Amino acid sequence: MLLAEDKDLNKIVISIESKVDESFGETVSKQIAAAEKKKLEKPTSKAVNRINELRIVLFGELNDNQLDLRYQLLTAVAGTIAEAKKQGAKSAYFLVQTFIEKVNNKHIKNQDDLNKFLSVFTKGKDANIENNELLGPFKIETNNEYLSSDIDLWIGKYEIEI
Repeated sequence: MLLAEDKDLNKIVISIESKVDESFGETVSKQIAAAEKKKLEKPTSKAVNRINELRIVLFGELNDNQLDLRYQLLTAVAGTIAEAKKQGAKSAYFLVQTFIEKVNNKHIKNQDDLNKFLSVFTKGKDANIENNELLGPFKIETNNEYLSSDIDLWIGKYEIEI
């Protein structure tokens, strides 16, 4: 996470998610299943509620098209917006940095997962992102203690050959 300023001295938050050969974690549906299992063991667990609240704040609703998304992308984007609000920033950048020795199925899967997230997040408007591309600004509809609809969110992707 980086804190910067633009030319007008407005604060900017930059969050970088780095990947080599690992995925963006489990899907939302698998996270919900794990949270439901945990609730059986610990009835006071609120993990399922937190997952669903995260889906609502990012997407404005609960919808089955969110279930195949990678949960790490939801938490990373929400965390980027939350840090921007905490820092009083007007803009937040969520960047996916991929280290590539040679393109393989894992890189292609991550690209597909990022595009699937973008498709649901933007309701199909910006469904694809390419290398060295920055999309946005996007806004969420939620205003609460942690998140703000006043923050411009940008999502970018770049690759570094190693």
